[in-house]
Amino acid sequence: MTSYLKIECFIGEPTKMYVNASNGQFSGSSEDYINIEGLRTLGTSLTNFPSSVDSCVEYFSSPSTPEESSLTLRFYCLDSSGHCCVKIGVRNDQSRFQYVNSVSFTLHFDLANLDRFTNTLKQTNGSDSITLILKGKS
Repeated sequence: MTSYLKIECFIGEPTKMYVNASNGQFSGSSEDYINIEGLRTLGTSLTNFPSSVDSCVEYFSSPSTPEESSLTLRFYCLDSSGHCCVKIGVRNDQSRFQYVNSVSFTLHFDLANLDRFTNTLKQTNGSDSITLILKGKS
C-alpha cells in the first residue's frame, strides 16, 4: 500500500489547503483555510532536518488553537542513524457533519524525500498554487 502526505494549496489570503495522507493502514483528508506563512516557516524549519537525534519540528494549521487544527505535523528522529518519521494528525470539522472526524498516524520516510518536500515548500513565493508530496517508505 502507498504511504504519503499530500498538501495542495491555492495561495491567497487566506490560502485554501487540501490534505490527503495515508500510511497504508490509516488515511485521512481535510480542507481548511490557512495562513501560507505558517507553511513557509515549516519549510525553513525543516531545512537540514534532523540536526540531532533530539530534533523535532511541529506544524499546526491553526496555531492559535492547535487542538482544532485540520492538520498537525510532528517531524522527529527515531534513532541516531537518521531514521525519521512524521506524526500526522488530520481533522475534519465541517459544519455539515454532526461530529468531528479525525485520524492520527505515523509516516516513515527517507531523508531524500523530505528534501524534495522541503525544496518544493520553499518555492511558494510568487506561486498561485503548490502541491507538496512527502512519499513514505513502503
